[in-house]
Amino acid sequence: MEQDKRAAATLRLLKIMDELREKCPWDRKQTFETLRGNTIERPTNWPTLFSTATWRASARSWAT
Repeated sequence: MEQDKRAAATLRLLKIMDELREKCPWDRKQTFETLRGNTIERPTNWPTLFSTATWRASARSWAT
């Protein structure tokens, strides 16, 4: 059951990423090189971000 939830969440995330890549001008411009600095720097902030109500509300709106 828990594995099914994780699989569904992963599929939602992939759908969001595909949609952003297709429709968002900023996202289309990004390369591995342009994202590298934020990817390396920002993970330390993720636990705080993911625990906020704002993030949860945003994530829900992206998933629809």
